[in-house]
Amino acid sequence: MPSDTEPSASVRPHGEGRVEDQSGCDLLRPETVEAPPLGSPSKSSPPASGTVYDLGSVQLRRLCGATGLHERADQILALFRELADLCGDRDIALPPRWSAVGADCTPYEFSLEIRPDRLGLRFLVEAQADPASPRTYWSAADRLNEWLAEKCGVDLGPFRLLEDLFAPSDDALHAATAHAVGFGVDSPPLFKLYLNPLARGRTRAAVTVSEALGRLGFDAVVPPLLAMCGPEDVFSHFSLDLFAGPTARVKIYIKHFNATPTELDARCAAVDPSTRGEWATFVGTVLGEQSSLSLRPVYSAYHLTVEAPDRLQHTALHLPIQPYIDNDLIAHRRIRNFLVRCGLPTEAYAQCLNALASRPLEREQGIHGHVSYQRVQGSPRVAIYFGSRAYHDRHGWLSLDPQRRWPELCWPSPVRD
Repeated sequence: MPSDTEPSASVRPHGEGRVEDQSGCDLLRPETVEAPPLGSPSKSSPPASGTVYDLGSVQLRRLCGATGLHERADQILALFRELADLCGDRDIALPPRWSAVGADCTPYEFSLEIRPDRLGLRFLVEAQADPASPRTYWSAADRLNEWLAEKCGVDLGPFRLLEDLFAPSDDALHAATAHAVGFGVDSPPLFKLYLNPLARGRTRAAVTVSEALGRLGFDAVVPPLLAMCGPEDVFSHFSLDLFAGPTARVKIYIKHFNATPTELDARCAAVDPSTRGEWATFVGTVLGEQSSLSLRPVYSAYHLTVEAPDRLQHTALHLPIQPYIDNDLIAHRRIRNFLVRCGLPTEAYAQCLNALASRPLEREQGIHGHVSYQRVQGSPRVAIYFGSRAYHDRHGWLSLDPQRRWPELCWPSPVRD
């Protein structure tokens, strides 16, 4: 098992169509990776009755089993159910409220983080309210913040310094906030809050991010961070760890439109020159040869900590799966290939797919939402983001190409893809 500082494999570029580890052993090409058959009929199909979070609870318990969190499953599910009530859970038979979390407007998602020495399971939820709007969602999120402070002891200090900057004033905003909770086998839950830099309008996003970083004492990183945002790009998320201490992170996300793998690679190398070539390899392995990522934007994320406020510590690249990959079987083969390339385990990932699939993977779409890659102190980390797809069978991929958002999303008759 590789250590955090000495990974056993590299993702540096190699010859076309080949993957090699450091010992020179050839690995399978992405299109020929052998994997066990995944998916069993009707296992995770959305139920005809119950609530949206009822479905999520069933899926989350299966994911706990897939990631070795059996003994913590009851605790994790109890928190998920508490948050469901605070987030405006509703009958699954009703049309969804607008949400940018799931491609079908499911207001939560799951993710698996894979490191050389451990796994992490996370869920993300969006606090919602009626009538659906950025402002009502913001108010619901603040009620959730207060509950988390009282019941879970989260630190809201940094957020309170910034809340006036991120309170939505743009009624066309695609999202207001989201909350994430991460779990390991033997670590306490880690709570995170996601804010939207577009809250006061797209043209003010860079100003909002700059002012927020200044208030938190990160003035020194503003110029290099602004340099990462190209003329077509936009700051998309501002994330806070909700605990006090020197390792608490701030993460800034940039959405890149029409970026090339070479351009993305340059951003990664600007933060850590030793990673040059890795992002281009990540893109090529997972999405195939792409001259420009123009079908759907990608995201880069820049990590800051209080203990090192004068520099960007490291960076991650987030790739969307749809519409670049046709089905979940192809996505699984390519992501599994990249995990092997990085020297990372693959078994838990396959088990997570089994937990969420309702049919053979070649007939599935949307289990994979995004996949991210980063290198931290020399060690690779990959995160795979999974969609619950609570609404897809009846309403299609509503948030990928929405015809309208607020206050009502769906017409009475279902929209099928």
